Amino acid sequence: MKSKIIIQGMHFKAHHGYYLEERKIGGQYSIDMEIEYDIQKAAQHDNLEDTINYEKIYAICKSEMAISQKLIETVGLNLVEKVRAEFPEVLHLILTIHKLNPPLDGLVDRASVRIEV
Repeated sequence: MKSKIIIQGMHFKAHHGYYLEERKIGGQYSIDMEIEYDIQKAAQHDNLEDTINYEKIYAICKSEMAISQKLIETVGLNLVEKVRAEFPEVLHLILTIHKLNPPLDGLVDRASVRIEV
């Protein structure tokens, strides 16, 4: 039985950016993640160890966001790899990282990268 855990709006201040100023000042980011997996065992046993623990997902995101990178694509790929290593039962994963109010010459709410595996 397939199901999804969906975590939306994990917010972090992080120091990512191609330009040195972005990495110095930092910016606001939001992460959304959809993880498809088989819920059968977790649902039958009502056991946290049998599911995708979203506390662990948040901790992985928090840890990775603390490592300064030039590209959010790099951050995204690292996150996908770490989540899949921690939870090999993942069948399908969609990760979206939003860079909020990116420093552009105009008003832009967000620039986002979406990775689907």
